[in-house]
Amino acid sequence: MSLKFISFGIFIILVITIIYMTMQSNQENFSIYDDFKKSLNTINRKVRKDTWSYYIADTNIKNWILSLIRSKNCKNLFISDEIYYGHPDLEFNYSHTMSNKIIISNRDYKALEDYYSRRDDNAVYNLGSLIIHESVHIDQRYNYEKYKQLYKLWGYIFEDVQNINVLLQTKRQNPDALDDDVIWSDGINYYFINCFYNKHNLSKDVIKYAYKLSRNGNTFSYDGEEGILLENLKSYNDFFGKIHSNYTPNEICAEYTEIVFSTCLYGNTEFDTPAYRIFKKYFEY
Repeated sequence: MSLKFISFGIFIILVITIIYMTMQSNQENFSIYDDFKKSLNTINRKVRKDTWSYYIADTNIKNWILSLIRSKNCKNLFISDEIYYGHPDLEFNYSHTMSNKIIISNRDYKALEDYYSRRDDNAVYNLGSLIIHESVHIDQRYNYEKYKQLYKLWGYIFEDVQNINVLLQTKRQNPDALDDDVIWSDGINYYFINCFYNKHNLSKDVIKYAYKLSRNGNTFSYDGEEGILLENLKSYNDFFGKIHSNYTPNEICAEYTEIVFSTCLYGNTEFDTPAYRIFKKYFEY
């Protein structure tokens, strides 16, 4: 048997081994997204990449930022230590959660690496808040009933909506929450609120809309009314306040927790709304 033939055989074995190991390493990534993948609507499937991957954060970097956060002794904050980072194409390079894992965006992880290389404790003021925010989403996923009780105090109702599929065609399916049955009421009107794609100009950009619902007894339905820009829904904004992530109760709660963390770091905050006061009382912040 020639040396050339043996070398070729070894090369083929190595290639097969690498392919097998890659498939095995990706198996968990896909299984985490299985249920979510099935729920994606037509537009979301077009926008999202067909493959997802994430990577284990450097242990020293992870332990360093977690130690900084915990050294602030902010009470009653859940902090997850399951920290990974994502490929630039994963979730449009936004930080998010999968299962019990925080997936820091590739962009944010590079910033964290830079902070760590300089041992710059200012990381806690920027990326610390990010980790706190995503930790809330982990806790929501596994203890949702606890959060739902708060959300009901905020005016949320959890019921199916008839004709909701019309809106789900363009709704952004957020990996941090299943929120297709979340309705908000100001005491008079009922709304389905979320982020929506422009189906005529498909991109990662979304617009926050509130769609008015009709109610007949305990039955809610979407009857085709045009959406209201969320920034123009005065009763909603007066109640929750001007925050960035204001389109679902899960996101509002996570952003409020960031404000609590910021207050712990800097002292008192000027932010004060009816919903925020209910939130602080509920969690004893």
